[in-house]
Amino acid sequence: MTDFEFDCHQKKITARSASHKKSGARSRRCSFPSDYLSAGQRNKLNGKVVSYNMRVSMRWEEFKNLPPDIKKEYISSLMQSYHATSRCIADMLGVAPETLSRYLKEECQSVVFTRGRRMSQEEQDAWAVFLSGTDPEPSAAEEAPQNNLPEPPEQETVMDGFSIRFHGQIDLNQIMNSIRYILGPAPASGEIEIRCSGLTR
Repeated sequence: MTDFEFDCHQKKITARSASHKKSGARSRRCSFPSDYLSAGQRNKLNGKVVSYNMRVSMRWEEFKNLPPDIKKEYISSLMQSYHATSRCIADMLGVAPETLSRYLKEECQSVVFTRGRRMSQEEQDAWAVFLSGTDPEPSAAEEAPQNNLPEPPEQETVMDGFSIRFHGQIDLNQIMNSIRYILGPAPASGEIEIRCSGLTR
């Protein structure tokens, strides 16, 4: 067998083996190992779903069982929505303010209360509604971010007249330049009155 015949023989073997392989044109389904799992096996792969209601009051044991990031978000939301102080939040949880501050310093160091701050009467009323559990859910309009569009500027000052007076050596070019500077380059309409007195030559 010559080299040419041997090369042709090898190419035929390769062509015959390739004809038995699957290609995109013949097989449109791509299977994964998970496709062969039973329903029970797939359910075991799913984690536990846990939900947290951030708009209800909590007690100390319930609060301590929250993940650290949820604790931070919960306290921050109370401070932002109701401007609640450390004493108000501690009373809700059923612990002393010192206990809450010490615990947050260990678990949520970024949460810092403002010392000496007091809640207004309106904030106290809103906090009482929250503690009673009758705080309504925010509406879609409240949840939607507000577009902080700049307020339209107040009406600019408009010049409706002016008066100028020259004395000494009269320079007509200086007078015309002064008037042109005051009126500006934009076209103007109105009435101009020129009075001259005490002219001497």
